[in-house]
Amino acid sequence: MTSINRLPTKEFLTRRGVKLRQLERGCSWCDRELESAKYLFFQCNFIEGFWRNIFECLQVCKSLWLISVTATCWSVWLERNELVFERKWSAASNLLFHSKMQALIIGGLFWYPSAYGWVKFNVSGVANEAEAGCGGVLRNLNGVARALFFSLVAAKDSIAAEIGAIIITLDVYLAMGWKGKGSLIIEIGSNEDIENRMDKVGNISFLKAEKHGNEVAFALALAGIKRPRMFKAWC
Repeated sequence: MTSINRLPTKEFLTRRGVKLRQLERGCSWCDRELESAKYLFFQCNFIEGFWRNIFECLQVCKSLWLISVTATCWSVWLERNELVFERKWSAASNLLFHSKMQALIIGGLFWYPSAYGWVKFNVSGVANEAEAGCGGVLRNLNGVARALFFSLVAAKDSIAAEIGAIIITLDVYLAMGWKGKGSLIIEIGSNEDIENRMDKVGNISFLKAEKHGNEVAFALALAGIKRPRMFKAWC
């Protein structure tokens, strides 16, 4: 839609006869130029810096480049709509995180579905100097994310952070009410706390992820380092 300039930007709406006040026609990010699709997505100074960060990420995951560009444009458009209609301003760091997560979740890079009757929860723990974070994402057979979490954790190293991630994974799975509806696979890079929760959940299998098969959980764990409170979501 961007290439044929059919997105309902302010320039597009003006050309279609929609009456906008002069002060409302500027770019939603900088308000310096008329908001065209080309300017909104690629030419605004705010967005130019944002794309530089995205391309730095693509140098690490080159096979994600097409998905990343598509996911990034979609994230930019969603954030623009929140700014225009709800007056919610998103920091560049948040926009960058959302774009990376969109690309990873949509792309499912090196992610392999579980067997019929099983669901897979990818988890990861990250330690960075004096801080540690953990994160995880649960997908169904079609690769659709159904639950995720990320948080700062009290851990001295990544191994301890991953143990914390496994404990949270079991708690989330139980809270979702999925026990009895299928079997759970926890895929990662024993203590009594883990064993007690495993007994409550039932049939569980642990796997070691392929080299690039844990990208989403790793990104969530990195985000968890900067988050003072636990974030959980499921549907």
